[in-house]
Amino acid sequence: METGRVTGILLAAGDSSRFGSNKLLKALSNGNTIGISAARSLSERVDDLTVVVAKNDDLTDMMFRNNAYKTVVAENSNLGMGNSLKSGIWANKDSFGWLVGLADMPYIGVKVIESLVSEIRNGAKMCAPFCEGARGHPVGFGRVLKEDLLCLGDASGASGLLQKYRKDLVEIPTEDKGVLHDIDFPSDII
Repeated sequence: METGRVTGILLAAGDSSRFGSNKLLKALSNGNTIGISAARSLSERVDDLTVVVAKNDDLTDMMFRNNAYKTVVAENSNLGMGNSLKSGIWANKDSFGWLVGLADMPYIGVKVIESLVSEIRNGAKMCAPFCEGARGHPVGFGRVLKEDLLCLGDASGASGLLQKYRKDLVEIPTEDKGVLHDIDFPSDII
């Protein structure tokens, strides 16, 4: 098992257009916001966490920084998730691997994250949780994919890499439905 740094990259630069307001600031029943809940579960098992935001000093950026999370701005986040992901990887390009999560997925259990980090440390090129036959989040990438990640198309995110290296994807079976539960609409909050 390798001991290099595994960095969490939390993508938080979306515009919440379907939600109707900034969903990351919405409080859950546990008292934390959606964004902070997602950051806490990811940060518990990675070596460090970078939150990718759309702007400096807006409410999202301040929320994460006020909770001691490092933020990096995706200058062209409006171009798509791939642009945000590249910004997070570039800011942490010396990491051994990356675990990429979405800030609107606050219900992922720590055991899933722990398993993914373990797979990255064991040399997995890519790994992801699977629940009920569906691939979920977060998705882990080993350092062998650094150049591929830095060359992603702006709009497509990592879906092209997941297809290109499908045979190398380590599937982590889980019953944790949080890996599939993103919050797009207020009714998605449980």
